[in-house]
Amino acid sequence: MEAVQDTDAAIVVDGESLEGEENAVDVQPPSVAPSVDVKKVSDAVNMHLLPALLGYLENRDENEDSLRIPIAFRIANVALHLPSSAREAQLGKLLTVLSQALRSRSQDTRDLVRETMSRIAVALGPTYLPLALREPRAALVRGPQLHVLAYVTHALLTYVTSPDRGDAAFDDLNGCIDALTHVTSEVVFGESSKAVQHEDFRTKMREVKGSTSRGLDCFALGARYVSPNRISALLVPLRSVMEVTTSTKPMQQVEEVLRRIAGGLNANKRLDPAVLLVLCHTLISQNAKFLQAGERKGVSGKGGGRKNDYIVQTKRKIVPDNDHYAHNSYRFVVFGLDLFTTAYRHARFDLRDAQLLARLELFVNLIGNTLYAESEAVIAAALKAGPCILQCPPKAVPSSAPLMSRQILAIIQSVGSAESEVAQTAFKSLATILRECPTSNVKERDLLFLLELLAPDLEEPTRQASVFALLRAIVARKFVVPELYDLMTVVSSILVTSQSAHTRESARSLLLQFLLDYPQGASRLQTTLTFFSRNLSYEHASGRSSVLELLHALLTKFDMGLMATHAGMLFVALVLCVANDADKGCRVAAAGVI
Repeated sequence: MEAVQDTDAAIVVDGESLEGEENAVDVQPPSVAPSVDVKKVSDAVNMHLLPALLGYLENRDENEDSLRIPIAFRIANVALHLPSSAREAQLGKLLTVLSQALRSRSQDTRDLVRETMSRIAVALGPTYLPLALREPRAALVRGPQLHVLAYVTHALLTYVTSPDRGDAAFDDLNGCIDALTHVTSEVVFGESSKAVQHEDFRTKMREVKGSTSRGLDCFALGARYVSPNRISALLVPLRSVMEVTTSTKPMQQVEEVLRRIAGGLNANKRLDPAVLLVLCHTLISQNAKFLQAGERKGVSGKGGGRKNDYIVQTKRKIVPDNDHYAHNSYRFVVFGLDLFTTAYRHARFDLRDAQLLARLELFVNLIGNTLYAESEAVIAAALKAGPCILQCPPKAVPSSAPLMSRQILAIIQSVGSAESEVAQTAFKSLATILRECPTSNVKERDLLFLLELLAPDLEEPTRQASVFALLRAIVARKFVVPELYDLMTVVSSILVTSQSAHTRESARSLLLQFLLDYPQGASRLQTTLTFFSRNLSYEHASGRSSVLELLHALLTKFDMGLMATHAGMLFVALVLCVANDADKGCRVAAAGVI
């Protein structure tokens, strides 16, 4: 066989020439070809041409890899024209040869093989994608090869499902789910993953360094293109991990995989809202068979213990209970709640659909019950899902809103401080419920507790968002207690002194709403406006500008009869600002207020 000089030029084998696609001559076939001639050509290609090409492709000289490996794409195109039986055999041999080439120590060779296999997978179509994933599994079976296997699996799936190609042929990965979960579970949870995570582990292989992240991406891809009846296949490997350990690192990986799967399912076009609700209900209630904890296998009743049935047992054989699933299963509940919350926020539910509303009706009590869970993670997820279901129009919402708000208050009281993530989420949830659900209410003693808890966090940047959200909801419902007036004095200072523009804006809008909606005695209004007049000379321009914005809003929306009483004081302060302020923006704003 003569040397192959160029993959796009003529390929010369045994004295015969097979033209590349770019240099092929457009020869019109005869209108009628005898079946005997077709069979002779097919046999020649199957028995002579393709074996010769595959033999050349198997050559292990890495110096010629850049010439040899791209030929595989042409071989696949030729094999596609063979009868089905011969086609299957030749494509299997081709993919086997390429899979063996992935064991090469050369990074360039592995990259070229991976790219070529991706192009071949697209050319062969979705029918052969499971075969393209199965052959590398047979060739790459140990050590670093498992990371290469995960890398090539990710490359194939990413390439065939790429939106840039605009090809919807690969929108069903059902036939690949088992292979996908087997390969990716090894690099995410298996011994290969543990070896990479060891602090003394060193490697130059790109596949080893990036296999875990690509394994996580594969779970997301599988979720995006799987049909509803195969979703459990993605979750079963996670259950297997939950059964054997409670260690922090594996459980963090499980939670990350569930997060990736949730993202993929929410982008799955075949997962319509009704099916999505069924899935969420199944996960939250844990009524699917594979989600339920299995029974412990005890010793059988008749003769089960006869082998060790001695009169005296010097050593007792203790069989430990190694099934940790009951302790870890709450993660599936969190997954279901997060899936529901994300779907609601992405407006996937048509709230005018009667059938969909009937399904949502079941979620009111279901989500409400999760607020009483023992797991902090479940409570945090339920606090996010609760306001979502209460904003839907099921009939059970008006009666359930007060119960949920009371339980959220109980959760806040049990936490005892505003520092935890659960408390911050509870503040936001309670704010949404008070704002959106008229039937919800807060008793005066609970309101006093909330205000006392919120006060220290008004000036804490990391917690201000949730605090201001809850205060806006309280002010909007016009709950009147003396402590709220005291808290607004602190808000007045924040709108001047805060270095965050967003915080100053939040404080201004809250204080303006309070001044407009709540009774303001003459002396209190005098004190408030005097405070703002004095701060027109505050040392930072951001604070002076914030005061001017609030004064402009007050003069626009406040009763002019009340403002006229204090006009003289404000006028003097504003004129001094126009005359003396070093910041041009403040001078212009003061002139506008005048």
